[in-house]
Amino acid sequence: MLARLQFSRFKDKYKGQSAILFETGPSLEKFSWPVLPERPDILVGVNQAIFRDDLAFDHYWCSHFYYENADGSLDGPEAFLDKIVERSADMQVFCLSLIHISAPTRPA
Repeated sequence: MLARLQFSRFKDKYKGQSAILFETGPSLEKFSWPVLPERPDILVGVNQAIFRDDLAFDHYWCSHFYYENADGSLDGPEAFLDKIVERSADMQVFCLSLIHISAPTRPA
């Protein structure tokens, strides 16, 4: 319910405008502006797209995981967070962080 209330202000906000969603993956590395017939009105980035400094996002969405080490300390996405803070003045940021307690192994 809370999420519905928080995001209801975005309903139809960009109605009639064009947008492109930049997601994480191999195609992001291959993207360049000349491949588009025209620049879209709204740019949205997701996760690792934040590292593409040539893309000025209007909105950025991310989710990051923290993992508990054997000594109780947490490992997480500091590089992401530093970059988000660096670029956040010019875009609206939506982040979700999750903590995995006693994770048996960390992903590679």
